[in-house]
Amino acid sequence: MALCVLGAVYINDNVIERDSTKALEYLEKAAERNNPRAFNYLGRIYLDGLGVEQDYDKAMEYFRKAVENGESHGDALNFIGLMYENGDGVETDYQKAFEYYEKAAKLGHKTAKKNIQKLVDNGHISREEAAEWVD
Repeated sequence: MALCVLGAVYINDNVIERDSTKALEYLEKAAERNNPRAFNYLGRIYLDGLGVEQDYDKAMEYFRKAVENGESHGDALNFIGLMYENGDGVETDYQKAFEYYEKAAKLGHKTAKKNIQKLVDNGHISREEAAEWVD
């Protein structure tokens, strides 16, 4: 857990100076111990290309590992949904995006609920299908 926290501190520049190399080092060590938060952070790093070359395949791999290993999987499910919505490394698939957002929303993930609303507002998913999540 401490390795993951150190990695998060180095990737988020609101505590100390951002250092992507150190963040990656600590997060990879935490991931070796199957830390789901580390997988989630690594997914973000590769999705956004934070100090590394952007790599959607690695991002998806890490998000899936976060889901498989538990704790922070609401975030990971939401990011997988975003990847399907935006076509980041996968073919754009609004139905799959909705399915991942819905899984995250069922875990109480507020951003996933907003993303479902956005899919409905943009006409990608029917209001009826998303009735549980839309205003």
